[in-house]
Amino acid sequence: FLSKDNDPWLWHRRIAHVNMEHLNKLISKDLVIGLLKLKFEKDRLCDACQKGKQVRVSFKSKNIVSTTQPLQLLHMDLFG
Repeated sequence: FLSKDNDPWLWHRRIAHVNMEHLNKLISKDLVIGLLKLKFEKDRLCDACQKGKQVRVSFKSKNIVSTTQPLQLLHMDLFG
């Protein structure tokens, strides 16, 4: 990577939303060409990272059996 801007949040977005500790390791080991020796600190939250960490609330379970015949209820793995 060749550095043109020294904004830590720009680099955070460019390198797949890597956390600031990993950016500091990249700098300390000179793995990024042209990036100034800066100390990147997490001083705010990234909106994309925050949305990626959200957990969806699961569906409420039913206590009533809604089937009357065997094999009428089908369970599916939607996310395979």
